[in-house]
Amino acid sequence: YNTPVVSKQPIVPLLTNDRYTYKYKNENVLVVFSDNEHIEYYNDKKHFIKSSIEWVSNDECYMTIKASNLPNFPFKKGTKLHMKINKIKRGYIYYQSTLGGRSWTGRMKKMN
Repeated sequence: YNTPVVSKQPIVPLLTNDRYTYKYKNENVLVVFSDNEHIEYYNDKKHFIKSSIEWVSNDECYMTIKASNLPNFPFKKGTKLHMKINKIKRGYIYYQSTLGGRSWTGRMKKMN
């Protein structure tokens, strides 16, 4: 009697080692994804939010805030954000995020 082998496929994140932008209050925000870190840069890189990133599937991750110098940023170090990628179309990433009990959808444009 042979027990079937269930292979756990490695997670291949849809977003890694790439740069994206999105608009926030009419300004471009630069978003950088690396293997285990996510950084958002505001005001021409004067301000930032750095988070560790943990992928739970290829299109879903949790980001834990590690540091920020963004003025009036309401979330503390250790706060977790959940992000689910809904679709990728024509260079845009469409996603839904949840943070501190609030959910919203957005899109980011991949940079060349």
